[in-house]
Parts: sequence; C-alpha cells; structure tokens
Amino acid sequence: MQPAALHAPEIAGWVIAGAGVVYSYFITIYNVTQMSLRQEICPKWMLGRMNATFRFAVWGVMPLGSVAAGILASIVGVEAAMYIFVVLSVLAGVALAFTPAARIKDSHYGFGSEPSWGITTSDQFAKGLAHRPSGMMSDR
Repeated sequence: MQPAALHAPEIAGWVIAGAGVVYSYFITIYNVTQMSLRQEICPKWMLGRMNATFRFAVWGVMPLGSVAAGILASIVGVEAAMYIFVVLSVLAGVALAFTPAARIKDSHYGFGSEPSWGITTSDQFAKGLAHRPSGMMSDR
C-alpha cells in the first residue's frame, strides 16, 4: 500500500493511514495466535527459554533486514525496493500455509490425549506423564 502512495500524493496520507490500520489489525491477530500456540505446545518449565529464543530470533534479524533493505534500495531504488519487500511479505504469509502450524485442527484437547501435531503438552509434563530431563533450573 505505501509504495502506491507515491503515485497519488494527494491521497498518500490516507493510503498510509489505511495501510497502518490493516497492518495493526493483522499484527495483533498474529501476536495473539502465535503466543497462544507457543504457550500451549511448550512445557511450562521451558516457556522462559522458548520465549527468549523466539524474541532473540525475531528481534535479532531486524537489523539485518534494515541493512538488506538499504542495500537493495541503493541498487534498484526506494520505490522498487518497497514493492519487492511487499511481495516478499505476502509470500512469507503464503508460505505459512505449508507449515505444520497451519494444519492444526484443534489445539484444545483433554488431559491424557495427544495433540494432533505430536508434541507433548505442558499438562502432561506437569502431571509427570512425560520424561523431563534432570538438572533443569526448576529442579533446584
């Protein structure tokens, strides 16, 4: 949306504001669903490590993306670089449809049943039904 604002400067503010509203809506949905899924499939005693690793991976790549955007914009121009990154963002969303997370039918299941994706639940760890490695911080 934002690169399109370059072609219609009289409505650029409205285009950018509209893109911001749409982006905010979908990023909120993404944040809620990804955090809920991670909390459900990760054992409680591993949540801190898993969240720290996830945040490191996501926030740690952002400077690399900025450098890549700057290099690409200097080669093909700012407008072309914006279009390229819009297309790549859409393709990343489409690629998500081919991951195991997209095939989860029902993430709520009763105690003692296995989730559809074959990962042991935090409830099973808490009840002692799954093996927990010894020497973890919470054992002390």
